[in-house]
Amino acid sequence: MPQTFYLAKVLFLFCIVLISSVGQCGSLKSYLVTTEDFFDLFPAEKVLSDQFSARIGSPSSSISISQSRPVRIALVLSLPVEDMANGLFIYSLKRRLQELRIDFHLDLIPTERLADFKLNGNVNGIVPDFIVFDQLSPAVLPLIERLLKRRFPKVIFRNLVMPVKSWLNHSPLLYAGVDENKSMERLASYLARQVPDGAMIDALTSSEDAFAKLRCDRFFDELHKRGMNVRHSLHIDNTVAAAKNAADELIRQLSPPYFIFGCTGQLSQGIVEAIKHHSGTLVTTNSWGKGRIEIKWLEQGYTSVIVLPMNDHVAIAVAEAIKNELSFDPVPKIYISRTSLLTQDMDSESAHLMFQQAYPYASSLWSKE
Repeated sequence: MPQTFYLAKVLFLFCIVLISSVGQCGSLKSYLVTTEDFFDLFPAEKVLSDQFSARIGSPSSSISISQSRPVRIALVLSLPVEDMANGLFIYSLKRRLQELRIDFHLDLIPTERLADFKLNGNVNGIVPDFIVFDQLSPAVLPLIERLLKRRFPKVIFRNLVMPVKSWLNHSPLLYAGVDENKSMERLASYLARQVPDGAMIDALTSSEDAFAKLRCDRFFDELHKRGMNVRHSLHIDNTVAAAKNAADELIRQLSPPYFIFGCTGQLSQGIVEAIKHHSGTLVTTNSWGKGRIEIKWLEQGYTSVIVLPMNDHVAIAVAEAIKNELSFDPVPKIYISRTSLLTQDMDSESAHLMFQQAYPYASSLWSKE
């Protein structure tokens, strides 16, 4: 009885934290406002967002004010610092800030160091002016709520474009990312045309990335709308090794799938590794446009489609938002980056060109490979 009471108390307190931060204890989706609904509520924000988007794809323009000190920026990283997506974002953010002639100091806060920031409110003794989060999880919700109410440091989200309902009156400076709903609608539509009647689709998912889970749920919904369903959806750790083992088991079945959906970049990479070890298999997967190696996967038949967001543009948007805030210019609440689909019928030159457009800064790293 005491243990049962303790567990019930923990769950109750957990829900209280979520209620105070994002509304009610339930799925993350229920806490968020779609971009369409947000722009309907605030039409002026749509105009501001469109104007801001036009600048993102244009050459940079240096900041016009003089700084008395470097602006202090902290990045909270839910994945390891050496993760490819983090490396590309950090590189592109620095490049844009340098082009804008912004004097800055950048600190990286892995999630294991976040407890120190919660306790002291600083990073290595320095209080940031801007703090950029890449996740919306119970571990960081109380901290974000506190920062938003204090209005300092300014909070920015990357990888999220749907505003949190209960934060509309004390919103983050910027939500920047990809419209995952539209991306998953396009991916499901493509697969509905490509997957033969009666062929099976399996999926690998993970709960470690809340934003990715939203994306995957949307993908499943869009498939269902088109009369298709996922046969097996395996819930595993968000690692390449776990995905390789799980995909290997799926491919070994008497009735292997035609397509295995990888919910994250790590899971897709693991699926590719499994497919490589089954020569002659017709199984393919998707990938998420994290690196140029994915073009080789596409050409070699390991993947049939790449979901390619304009990832560098998210880093550019964060830098431009910081510039606007320092210059006392308006900052839109939402920046939405475009997404393209690369498929096996696309020639190599076109695929490389599209990666170049998606990574105007980070592509210079690949040219050194």
